[in-house]
Amino acid sequence: MTAARDDGRETGIMRVQTAVAPLDGFLRSVSRRLEFRRDVAGRIVVIVRDLATGAVIRQSPAPDTQVSHRAAVK
Repeated sequence: MTAARDDGRETGIMRVQTAVAPLDGFLRSVSRRLEFRRDVAGRIVVIVRDLATGAVIRQSPAPDTQVSHRAAVK
């Protein structure tokens, strides 16, 4: 992990990683993986995947919601 930056971004990332670590540990015990990313609109997307296959179990917001949001923004 990199050192905290003056703008606080790394500190925020470290806080999220610390908060999510217990949940990630639990999910791994039931063969799941938790992912966070940003969609093209900049919104945070949370994905739960099967650890063995990589298949998406659940995604929030749902992919169809993301498409609707993109269409509404245009």
